[in-house]
Amino acid sequence: MPKVKVSESEVKEPDKIDLDAPFNEAKRKLSDAGVPLRDRADDKKARAELTKQKGKPLSYYVEFDGIKGVQVTACVGTKQVDVTLLDMDISEGGDQKKWREALVNLKKLRLVTDADLAKWDAKHPNPAVVDAKKKRVLELGNQLKMLNTQIKRLQDEAKPKMDELKTLQEEIKRLGG
Repeated sequence: MPKVKVSESEVKEPDKIDLDAPFNEAKRKLSDAGVPLRDRADDKKARAELTKQKGKPLSYYVEFDGIKGVQVTACVGTKQVDVTLLDMDISEGGDQKKWREALVNLKKLRLVTDADLAKWDAKHPNPAVVDAKKKRVLELGNQLKMLNTQIKRLQDEAKPKMDELKTLQEEIKRLGG
């Protein structure tokens, strides 16, 4: 998936740029999508790169790799200033329901497609659906056991009647009828 720009600083003299503004905007957008952003780009690295690349803003980008997770990076121009802002590994463990909800919310940022959700669902089935299916399997198993018991009881009841019928048919043949 491509990187999506979620915020950008103003273009000013590097020492006059408010580094909090793009971070806060990125944090708000990600929070709306259910992804907590806690760490911001290192001020020294950001200001040094802003000084090198005058006229370029500090931008925050978000990327979802399709299955493993979400990564947030801070860039000035095409240079990555900081890449360890958020590395959310959702491939295993954790609250799968929460991760699924986060993926649905990431559609708001156009980071996740319906195809991505389908892949996720195939790999991580909804626990409620799985539990419901397991419960139904137990119910059907119990019903089949009861039916099997009833069939055996009816077969036991039918055996003497079948024997009597067979005996009567043989007697009728012997009597010439």
